[in-house]
Amino acid sequence: MLHSPILILLGSLPTGIGFGGGFLGVLRSLVTQARAEERAGLVSAFYIASYLPNALLAMAAGYAAQHLGFLPAAQFFAIFIIAMAAWSLGIKLGDNNR
Repeated sequence: MLHSPILILLGSLPTGIGFGGGFLGVLRSLVTQARAEERAGLVSAFYIASYLPNALLAMAAGYAAQHLGFLPAAQFFAIFIIAMAAWSLGIKLGDNNR
């Protein structure tokens, strides 16, 4: 499965569509709430807050893969992502119960 570029491409298609749609939805909802003179700063802060964590995680993954090996690093980051998703879901479900 790791050696199939077709599966990788097919898997990245729904991922990209979902991420892109979510990203644009959040950006659209933020921009419409800001005054015209505040939009540039808001969009700049949004991009920094969006991409900086991704860059830091990518660098940490590269460091971990170099020192621990690819498979242990990939397993650790998969568990980390699942834990963060579960935590986010718990927060969301907790907000709905209020």
